[in-house]
Amino acid sequence: MNEQRLPGESTITTLWIISLILIVTGFCCGIFSTFPALVISIIGLRMANRNTRLFHSDPTNFLATSQSAVNTGKVIHIIALVISAVITLVYLVFFMFYGALLGSLLWAGWNADQFDDFDSNYDDSWNEQVIESWEEPEDSLEERTWVVDSIKVDSSDY
Repeated sequence: MNEQRLPGESTITTLWIISLILIVTGFCCGIFSTFPALVISIIGLRMANRNTRLFHSDPTNFLATSQSAVNTGKVIHIIALVISAVITLVYLVFFMFYGALLGSLLWAGWNADQFDDFDSNYDDSWNEQVIESWEEPEDSLEERTWVVDSIKVDSSDY
């Protein structure tokens, strides 16, 4: 009996460790570490599936502990794949939402600049003439009467 280890066992273990580290750093570093974790999880899962098929083709040639390590790696890669996919989707939705918001703000600013150009070319000299010709009413403050909330107040009483 010449039992041996599966060929990609150590690589699968290394990949799930790297994938989990990238997922943990993805919570603070963003999409730049979760997307590589997603890719590494897919690669590790494919390798684990290939090694599982290899083990099932001739189980007497390989160690059972090696198959156990590959199955553990397969489960961890599935978990890492789901977590990194969810985090990546959350970041993409976040960027799409704030990208659209930023785009609408820039569009509104661009439109406001066009209206500012319109206002700068607008001639309001007639407005200055109206202001210069405005005069104070001739009646004094004592003779004025105000109506506030349906109560008539005569200023001469105060």
